[in-house]
Formats: sequence, C-alpha cells, structure tokens
Amino acid sequence: MENLLYSFFIENNHNSLISFQRIKRFLSNIHFDEEIGKNRLESLYKLLNNGVIDYAGNSNYYMSPSIIINAENFKIGINLPIDVIETNKEKIITQNTGIILFNIQEIVLNDWDIKNVDYKFDNYLSNFISIFKIPLNWEKVQMMFPTNSIKIEIFNPENFKWSKAENSILTNSLYKVYPYPNDCFEYYFNYKQNWYRIKAEEFDKSSLAKTILILKAKLAYNPASNVLSIPKYFPLPSFIEKLLFLNHCLAKGKFPENRNYFIERKDFKKVNKVIFNNHIKIAADE
Repeated sequence: MENLLYSFFIENNHNSLISFQRIKRFLSNIHFDEEIGKNRLESLYKLLNNGVIDYAGNSNYYMSPSIIINAENFKIGINLPIDVIETNKEKIITQNTGIILFNIQEIVLNDWDIKNVDYKFDNYLSNFISIFKIPLNWEKVQMMFPTNSIKIEIFNPENFKWSKAENSILTNSLYKVYPYPNDCFEYYFNYKQNWYRIKAEEFDKSSLAKTILILKAKLAYNPASNVLSIPKYFPLPSFIEKLLFLNHCLAKGKFPENRNYFIERKDFKKVNKVIFNNHIKIAADE
C-alpha cells in the first residue's frame, strides 16, 4: 500500500503540503481484500521511517527533497527524478519505494540540482539529544482528568495495548482521550508531573511518549551480529528509525529485514548513550 501512497504524494507534490485528513481519505478509499483489518496508516509510518516523506507540522506532510548520500562502499538516493534513475540504472543494487541503493560509482545527475552529501555517522548523531529530554521542550498544558469525555484509555507499557482508564491519574503515563462520539482523539502525556497534549497525527510525539514508557527491557543489541532488533509493534519515533535505516543501508548495501538494523558496536554505544541514556541492553552483558 505504501507504493500507492507514494504515488499519491508524487501526483500532489505541486501542492507541497498534504494534510493528514487527505491522506486518511486516500487510504480509506483503497479496497483490497487482503488489507481488511490492517492499520492502513502503517504505509504512512513506513514512508516516514525510510525518510521518503516528512512531517511539516500543523497536520501536514511533504515529500522529502531529493538527495544522494555517499558512504565508503555504497550510495543511497531518495526521491530521485526518473531520468536520473534511468541514466544510472546499471549502478543500482536494489530499490524500494522512493529509495535506491547504488554501488560506489559516480551518479550522473543530468543537470538536476540534487543535494549530494557524504555520510558521517557522528555528524548525523550530533543532531540528537536524549529522548527523555525532548518532551521538556514541548508546550505544557493545564490538565485535569477529562471525565466528561466520551472515552478515555490508558496505554499499557507491558503489552503495548490500550485499556479503559480509571479515575485515578498515574504519573508518567499516556492517555488517549475521545472527546466526541466518533473516532477522533488526542493524546495526553503525563511526564515528570507535567501534562502535554499530542495530536493524533503527531506520530513522532506519541511514539516518543510510548518509547519512554516501555524502553526498559524491551530492546537489546546483539554484539555477535552487530544487530539492534526492534520488535514489530515497538513505537520507535521515525527520526530515530531513519538513522538506523540509513546506517544499515550504507553499511550493508541492502535494506534491513523485519526491523533488524546492523550497527557497529562502537556506533551503537554512542546511540545508546546519546539517545537512550544507556537503557538498551547489550545481549552479551545480560
């Protein structure tokens, strides 16, 4: 389904920004028997995680600018023009929706002004701070437990599921509040004695809140294979998953499978310290 959603972005790229509601309407109009019961927004998550699209704020999304990223043995191209792809097709190793992995040969750009950068892991990592500090920069809201809402659910960090909330408020907890008799909802995150309101379409924010609540003992790094495995339904924010995805592709020359990301141990230690406050276990250390 992400191929169809990607085509939708290409067709509407002249409008630059595409609202979350338009994306939901588009996805809801796709009819495939095998898609029954599936969360159709997963296709949006995948494009976000791979860096093909980005969130612009105010419930809008856009296609990421075309870029070529060069590593020691491989190159990756994101949202490249069709004629550039055709010109360099013999250099292609593999490709997926909006993303192409090339060998190390120079890419002919056919006069396109495409950003071309060298990949340095430490430079990318320098843009990150601890996930536990990020919510402190969000706008705080005054919050009393919204008992007048139609439905209130609380996130269970043990099984990643939602259940009916009781009247008592738990510290460091995430609530899903339905103020009206429909499927519309907002998140309310109680963190370090402050309340933060998160829109339904702010996936990185809600994923970050969930990750903070469930991180301990949920992720582990295997030093024998140099692989960090992310469980299928683990809600890792896309800006972190993009780093893992990019690093894996440029190190191995292939796409990761089932969210198993190759990362050198020295680089993992940096990620674990800078982003996760050393909360991810190293399997051999258990």
